[in-house]
Amino acid sequence: MINKIALCLFIKDENDYLKEWLEYHRSIGIQHFFVYDNNSKIPIVNTDSDVTVIVWKEDIVGKQSNAYYHCANNNKDYRWIGFIDTDEFIIVDNIVDFLDNYNNYNSV
Repeated sequence: MINKIALCLFIKDENDYLKEWLEYHRSIGIQHFFVYDNNSKIPIVNTDSDVTVIVWKEDIVGKQSNAYYHCANNNKDYRWIGFIDTDEFIIVDNIVDFLDNYNNYNSV
């Protein structure tokens, strides 16, 4: 089974860490990134074809959960979407091989 795999990131003023985070997760097989910019002082600008930046202007309690809900509900063509922060890294050699073990499950 071919999996489409993405990560969703909710970020504010962490532009300095984004490039390293993207490069690492590309190296393990992540195919697309949804970056929700939470009113950063310097807005995130990324022209990479595998990165979609969404400006998220909600200023309410639960805004991160709302962004994650938005990401999951608007990207149903992805088999897997992970939700992590810029200080978190998925430690596997190959995410596709890892997730192939869980194709009969809805989440890992």
